[in-house]
Amino acid sequence: MSSVSQRMETASGLIPMILTPYVAKRDVTARYELPPGQYLIIPTTYMPHEESSFTLRVFTETENTLTEIDCEVKARGEVFQESELRISAEEFSRHFKRLSGQDQEISPEELQKILIQVTSKHTHLKTHGFSLDTCSQLLKISDFSGTGKLQLEEFKYLWSKIKEWEHLFTKHDRDRSGTMDIQELRLALEAAGFQLNNSLVESLCMKYGNDVRQVDFDSFLSCVGHLVGVFVAADGTSPTRPVTPRSRNTAVAGTTDAPNTIVVCFP
Repeated sequence: MSSVSQRMETASGLIPMILTPYVAKRDVTARYELPPGQYLIIPTTYMPHEESSFTLRVFTETENTLTEIDCEVKARGEVFQESELRISAEEFSRHFKRLSGQDQEISPEELQKILIQVTSKHTHLKTHGFSLDTCSQLLKISDFSGTGKLQLEEFKYLWSKIKEWEHLFTKHDRDRSGTMDIQELRLALEAAGFQLNNSLVESLCMKYGNDVRQVDFDSFLSCVGHLVGVFVAADGTSPTRPVTPRSRNTAVAGTTDAPNTIVVCFP
């Protein structure tokens, strides 16, 4: 199954065959007799929204094939497409002239000030100040001229993506904590156009999350900016032109039959 949402929808329609009792124990062992067929085993934690590593052992009297259901790593075309802003081009141009100063370009420092100012008005977004590294990483997404600063159309592209990602962050922050746990992060990244496997999402949550693996808004932007950069570098494309997958003789990128899809193998 190609996405988390598809797997969740499929699982909700399955008929439960066996439900083990929910008890606070370190291990659960049981023996069952089942007719031949395909079965889905879903390990869970005792408390909702908690995570833990686990070992699953399955012993059968006849040979079986046990496979983890996971995703192929890829990015859909909408990852690189400019999103629609709610304000007119003329109004955005006026804001840009006011924010960009005499040189009429946005630097990482100016982007940092803009992000801090804007997010301070949204109490539902937790941040830790938007580091210059994060702002530089975001700026590279649309620095088509390679100057290290953004002109009007470049900033318009980047800001449209930031507002899109802000909407997805708010939508998938189900508990309204201002941060994302690993499941919320997984669904938000999928909605943004990234199809990632379990190990990669776990790695991203560890890298961009805090001590308890909660990802705040600026870390989420940094995470998405990192993913965009990886896929652009792998395919050798720029958001300024259509993203069309093509075959490559490298170990990092591949193609699928789906239109506007880039597949990347993360080391």
